Amino acid sequence: MSFQQLVDACQTDATLGEAIKTSQSLDNICALALQQGISITPEEIIKGAASVTSELSDADLAGVAGGSWSGNEGVDSGLSWAGGAAGASLAMPAIGLAILIK
Repeated sequence: MSFQQLVDACQTDATLGEAIKTSQSLDNICALALQQGISITPEEIIKGAASVTSELSDADLAGVAGGSWSGNEGVDSGLSWAGGAAGASLAMPAIGLAILIK
């Protein structure tokens, strides 16, 4: 429920929505929510964002689809993938909120 409260607050308060869109961490998003009287954990943000972003429209998918090319043929790409996956797990909650904040 806290995630939905945060989404609702962002939709009614443009300043809060912009602050969350530009947040650099989940802890920062939690602090912004707490200033609005909404107690939410990073885990709740991740779960809430995942439930919202579990199915992307074709337009959304086109916006996030793609890959990267390092030009290093023959180099184990597993390392770069692992770094990308870790970064994505931190970015997804903010992306999920950004999709909901219009």
